[in-house]
Amino acid sequence: MLDDAAVNTEQVDAVCQQLSEHYRGRAGGFELVNNGGYRFQTVASAATMLKQLGKSYTRPLSRAALETLAVVAYRQPLARAEIEYIRGVESGNLIRTLLERELLVCVGRKDSAGKPLLFAVGPRFLQVFGLRDLQELPPLESFQIKEETRQLAAEKIHAQSTPRLDTLIGGKESSAEDRADDSGTDSDSSATASNSRETYSNEDSDAT
Repeated sequence: MLDDAAVNTEQVDAVCQQLSEHYRGRAGGFELVNNGGYRFQTVASAATMLKQLGKSYTRPLSRAALETLAVVAYRQPLARAEIEYIRGVESGNLIRTLLERELLVCVGRKDSAGKPLLFAVGPRFLQVFGLRDLQELPPLESFQIKEETRQLAAEKIHAQSTPRLDTLIGGKESSAEDRADDSGTDSDSSATASNSRETYSNEDSDAT
């Protein structure tokens, strides 16, 4: 149809958008969505019913697999060694799993020693995460801690780990006062004991 000079991609896109609105308004079991290209898919409200009908489920991605996907999505294309350098751990099994699920694709080889394979996210990645293109990914700045927040946290940690000077001085003064009170108490105790001995001595003398 696109070979016809009277039809262009903008017109096709407009028709697809009208169809998408039509299927969305009829409240049916499927809809036409644009996730890296138009396709029909089951509506989200039917997910619970379909899960009950299915006998096998795809194992959800682990946090490590999602981390690997994120690294590739923001820095693609990347070789395996580059992915492992960023993550700090071995990632061969994860890359293999993501390739099997078509979330990652091989896009060529790097022009360096050994000619390692280069990986990037594929169309399946856009479909699974509901993206039209990688431009819809949230910016990296949204995941980074602001410098003001970092400094405030560092100040709080420093304040909690370092005792205040006035607290230390107050503690020393309290200790000195306690020692003075203890000395006074000892003196009073000694005087009381001495008076008791004199009283007993006088009583013995009277008795004699």
